[in-house]
Amino acid sequence: MRNNIIVLLLLLGVITTGCVKTNDVAPFVGLIQSDEIIVDNNLFANAPNDAFKLISVQINDNHMELEVEYAGGCGDVNFKLIGNEEVKESAPPQRAIRLSLQDDDDCGTMLRQKLSFALNPAQVQDYNELLLQLQDWTDPLSYKY
Repeated sequence: MRNNIIVLLLLLGVITTGCVKTNDVAPFVGLIQSDEIIVDNNLFANAPNDAFKLISVQINDNHMELEVEYAGGCGDVNFKLIGNEEVKESAPPQRAIRLSLQDDDDCGTMLRQKLSFALNPAQVQDYNELLLQLQDWTDPLSYKY
């Protein structure tokens, strides 16, 4: 009988700690090193575009660091930073970029996460600065290299 109660309590604990409710707010989930920016027109146009909110963006050395908020908590998510191959001729040149989220997670807990992407593949030959126009971010970001 005692073993049945223990098993029942364990089962109840597993069931109630699955997905959390939509309005619950989960703690900050940490930093993910997410490779480097991908410069590709097809991905820029067609990569997943699931919902998220940009909280902060900054460039340190050769990395873009972003803090994002999105709904999740139960499954896999995948962030990629993608740049358009076309560069707008100006001084300095400009490149459109966007953050892509593929969210295969049905839970609704609001999570915050820090992401970091190496920017080296976005560099433009014969220049030492590039303005990055990040989709859904008001100001252009100056990337000096």
